[in-house]
Order: sequence, then structure tokens, then C-alpha cells
Amino acid sequence: MQLAIPGLDSTPACLVYEIQPKIYDLSKVARKRNKQRKFRDVTSRVSHLFPSVLQSQAYAMDDGSDTTEECTGGIALKSSTENGHVLIGQNWDYLDVVRQNDTAMLLEVHPDPSENIKPFMVLTEAGQLGRSGMSASGLGVLSMSLWSTGDVLDNRNKPYGWMPITLLRRMFLESPTFPMGIKTILSMPRHVSNNMLVATAEDEAINFELTPDKFFMINVPVDREILSHSNHFKAEGFLGRDDIGDDTNGGSSLYRDRRVFKKLYENWPNITESTFKQAFSDNVGYPNGVCEQTVPEDARWTSATPNDATIASVIYNLSLKTIQLCKGPLGTFWDDT
Repeated sequence: MQLAIPGLDSTPACLVYEIQPKIYDLSKVARKRNKQRKFRDVTSRVSHLFPSVLQSQAYAMDDGSDTTEECTGGIALKSSTENGHVLIGQNWDYLDVVRQNDTAMLLEVHPDPSENIKPFMVLTEAGQLGRSGMSASGLGVLSMSLWSTGDVLDNRNKPYGWMPITLLRRMFLESPTFPMGIKTILSMPRHVSNNMLVATAEDEAINFELTPDKFFMINVPVDREILSHSNHFKAEGFLGRDDIGDDTNGGSSLYRDRRVFKKLYENWPNITESTFKQAFSDNVGYPNGVCEQTVPEDARWTSATPNDATIASVIYNLSLKTIQLCKGPLGTFWDDT
């Protein structure tokens, strides 16, 4: 297991985390560990990034706003990248209090050997099961919030409840194969909408726009093999319906995905992790945009989502099984050394 941290003294901090093949065999590791402690976080070794990740917080919005825009992501399959790698990544935009209180974490998960689940890593926050992640099997998942008129918050007509979206992401990473992961995503009961961009190191990816009882698929175009998404519905199958609609209130989502796609397109077919970093540093629409920025108290009126910021920016190389992570809002703070 190797951990390289460039720019150790820089702010925000950046890291490259590599999952090497030796961690796939847990037969020896399991005997050395307390088997009851299956989830091990790596924050002790990256405390300068998220130093107090186990602090639980309740988040209160102080201005009456109850919406966040959240996240812009993209993928590049082998034919579009310089080294023939499968790359996926996103800016995780959420309540800035998560960053301020250091309640975001990078979890390294080693299931018990009896579970037959390969190790995986997830970027998440305290109390949540997963936002995005990558498994030792080469599976990767990105997630962006969606809102539809079909979302249900009253469970009186659903006595058996629903699957939390965060658990659904986690279950995809625990899947033994790409098709099994897809089947898990589409078959579990849901009550809210969500966008999930899933990929495999085997050089395939699919974007799913999920509603409580339907899914709408966006395939990666074969001519360029790049794709991006943010927080509004784009699938033609969804847009052509009159029984359900997009409940997003506009904002930067309507152009953020295009900004990321444009940078990937400009660098095709020589896309690298640095291309993603440039895309995720985009400030068009400041303070709202791909790189979501906080504003001073006296300038809150200039932001459509004054409580939000880019919590972290992450790039997963599914081919090499490496992670590059930067605490945000990053702007131009990526360290390429």
C-alpha cells in the first residue's frame, strides 16, 4: 500500500492514493485485525486533509434555503485518454459547513474475507455510506443529486421503506462485476431521484438518471467516449415524458456539465488527470460554477447557493486504481508536482 502526498504544506492539500494488488489478498491481513472492525479509515495518515472526520454534526441552514446544487462529474474512457486509462472524477459540492467542521472523510474499506467483497475506497461525510468511490475490482461510481416531481418523502404508502441512495452507491462498489452492480442500482427501491455515473476499468461506463420508479440511461458516445453530468435531467427519455418533470430550480447546473465536457473535448484524445483538474478548477459564473466558491457574509446576495462550496475534488484512475484528491474549493490549487 503506497501513499504519496504532493504539496504537503500547501492549502488546500492534495494527495494521490494508490491501491496496490497486495491489498487484494486479505487472508493474512484479516488475522491481524479485529474482525469486528471491518471499516478502517485512512484519515490518521491524511489528517492534514480532513483532521477531525469523526465529528458528527447537525447542519442548519440559517437563511431559509433548503436546496444545494451539488456536484459536477465526468468520465473519459480509454480511447480518449493519453495513456489508455479509464478516468472518472467530480467536484463534490455541498454545504460548506462539512468542510469547515472537517466532517468529510476518505474511507478505506476491507470487508471480512467471508463476505467475498474486494476492498474499496469511498469519499463521504460522517454518518454517510458513500458519495463516490472506487473498488479493487476496478468499479467506480460518481453521484450527483437530482430532483423530480416524482420524489416521495412520505412513506405511509410504502410500509417497507426505501433504500438510502448512499447505501445504493456503496452496494455498487461491493458488487463483484459491472453488470451485477448495474442490476443492484436498478432493482432496489428508491424514493428520491439521483444521478449515478458508473464505470469499470474494463472500458465501459453508463450514466443513470434515477427517479423513484424509473431509470433513464445515457450511453457514452462512441465517437469521443467522454461524458459529463451535473444536477439536472438530460436523458431524452425523461425530457419526452409529461407524467414527471425536473424539479430543479435552474442555477449553475445548467452549464456546469458543459464546462467540464468542453475541457475534456478540447484535450481529446490526450486526456489526463491534469485535464480533469483544469476542468474542475473552472470559475465561470463565480461564485457558482464547476468550482463552487464561498463568499463573504456581505456578498451572500451574489450567490445562488451561499451555503455551498466545493468540499473536495476527486479523480479516480480505474485502470491504475489510484485516487487523486484535493480539498476544495480548489480553484487553481491543484499541485501537479
